[in-house]
Amino acid sequence: MTRVNRRYLYAPFLIAAILCAIWYSIWLYAAGLMRQGVADFIRNEAEAGYEVKSSPVKVSGFPFFLRGKLSDASIRGDGFSYSAKQIFLDALFYQPDRLIISPSGAQTLHLGNKEWLLTTTDARASIERDKARQWIAKLQTGRVEATHDNERIVLANSLANIAPDERDPATLDISLRIVGGRIALERGDFVVDRLDASASLVHEENDRSSLTIQGAQASVDDANIAIKGEVRPDAAGRAEGALDAVIERPTGLVSALEKAGALTPRDARTANAGVALLSAATGGVIKAPIIFKNGEVKLAGIKIAKAPKIGGANNDQP
Repeated sequence: MTRVNRRYLYAPFLIAAILCAIWYSIWLYAAGLMRQGVADFIRNEAEAGYEVKSSPVKVSGFPFFLRGKLSDASIRGDGFSYSAKQIFLDALFYQPDRLIISPSGAQTLHLGNKEWLLTTTDARASIERDKARQWIAKLQTGRVEATHDNERIVLANSLANIAPDERDPATLDISLRIVGGRIALERGDFVVDRLDASASLVHEENDRSSLTIQGAQASVDDANIAIKGEVRPDAAGRAEGALDAVIERPTGLVSALEKAGALTPRDARTANAGVALLSAATGGVIKAPIIFKNGEVKLAGIKIAKAPKIGGANNDQP
């Protein structure tokens, strides 16, 4: 064998080495895009008024995929904060902008003055680009359990999709499904067997938002509820507007609202008596608007809850 022929023996190894180097370079570039994406997210959220913290992103997974790892990650906003011991970001190296996000280890959620410890099974979120809507975010969980002292909330599974509207990118289209909710609070226990909702969150020019509910159905204890309509924050940040409602066995809803703290025991007794009389006169089904006004929620003139806060107070208004 001549010297020239021997050189041909090494050619396949040389080509393989070059291809591996190219492959690794592409993977490194994609890993850099993932790191930059996390940095951009932290910067954008800071500009929006949220505080996001985590350790530097560690990326592994060569040669076929990307796995980013964030340790001691947290996000804090007005009235809430969330933290996780670890968050994993998974993507194919040739699609670094299609992320699957999953938490691991201890998680906590602060809402108001309560700290909830979270345990999740098969919880993951994904973010991907979409030609018609720019992007789509999806959240899916198996069993979720939240505990605070002696209080406990359990969801069998849940699913949510969020994306900009095709015609108006300033509007977010939201769909939500919750199955098998079991809630045990200080005032008592109640059940949310299912909740299905489709809504749009519209960001308006005055930096405030309105929520349009195209349709929502829920089974709460023995009550069945169907609603649609629009609410927006009033000057104090509490919900204001009207929802068309059809409610079967409404006393079950009033009982759940009392246990959730939306009604005082005294108001709950008054509401129960009112809706019981009204439903008896209408065959057990109430068809009437739910009015959100002046910090109260009323069904056919009967107060059934305090209006929830859905936005910041507008200090520009008297």
